[in-house]
Amino acid sequence: TAPLHLVCSPFGSFISSPILTIWIRPNHFTMASAGKQTETQAEKQLRIKTGSLQRIKKELAAYEQEVEQQAAKVQRMRDEQQDEYDIKKQTEVLAESEMMVPNTKQRMMAAADALSAFVDSNEGEIGSSKKLAEAKALLAEILGDTGAAGGN
Repeated sequence: TAPLHLVCSPFGSFISSPILTIWIRPNHFTMASAGKQTETQAEKQLRIKTGSLQRIKKELAAYEQEVEQQAAKVQRMRDEQQDEYDIKKQTEVLAESEMMVPNTKQRMMAAADALSAFVDSNEGEIGSSKKLAEAKALLAEILGDTGAAGGN
């Protein structure tokens, strides 16, 4: 029988024989880098929920800005007495934009409630971290009440 050779390195390992060579790559996703802390499941969920709430908040601001711009455009078109058909179409665009604001507000409040409940139930596991402080500040800003943001 031919001897097998096993070679290990930080970049992977391989098993070699005269007939076959097998390369084994390390799993880069599970290896922790030296000096870098891995986040717990609760910290990961906090990061995800906070990011989601921040994204919806930005989306709401964009829709509100779009409504303002579109309303100004429609008013300008009326002042300039442009074609009624064009004004009607721009008014429809304005109405569509206005419909998105309440929906986005509702999604934002649902995300804020979910984050608030998560913070309340997992605060002990998360501890006091920068991410937790950011989440509480975001909740206080959105809910307008520091007591609803986990008891600052």
